Amino acid sequence: MQLRCMLFMLLLLMCFASASACASGRASGETETPGAAESPEQNARRLGDSLLKSIQAEDYRQFSSALAGRTGFDIPKKDFDTSAHSLDEKFGRIRSWEYLTGLKTPFVLNQIWKVRFVRGLPASGTEMEQDMLFRLVTSEEDGQTHVLALGFF
Repeated sequence: MQLRCMLFMLLLLMCFASASACASGRASGETETPGAAESPEQNARRLGDSLLKSIQAEDYRQFSSALAGRTGFDIPKKDFDTSAHSLDEKFGRIRSWEYLTGLKTPFVLNQIWKVRFVRGLPASGTEMEQDMLFRLVTSEEDGQTHVLALGFF
């Protein structure tokens, strides 16, 4: 079970690293209302914002709901909680995120966000910020967005 948690955490970190609310002036995590005919890129961006919002809130129910039917794997709550705790310990809590770009790749969509973490420094009473990248890799099949990978790097 511990190996499974470690593998999930590695997958989550890699996905967040590899796979825009702030850029548009909206509060962190807010997404646009989905349109009737969204492009695959818009679907992936909306999904990525939803995943980041759920990770920020450490909300497993929202996270699993966003991924429901989109992956070939399940992420158990215990693994989600372990990964969220690990992110918090190593980098702090997510303060904000900004969609950066989509990478040109064949057959899949690679969407990249800049995610700002913040954590308190107890000795000085100040905060330290750190940016990481989050990648969401998706594909489209029959109008459905499928998640292939997600993670921080």
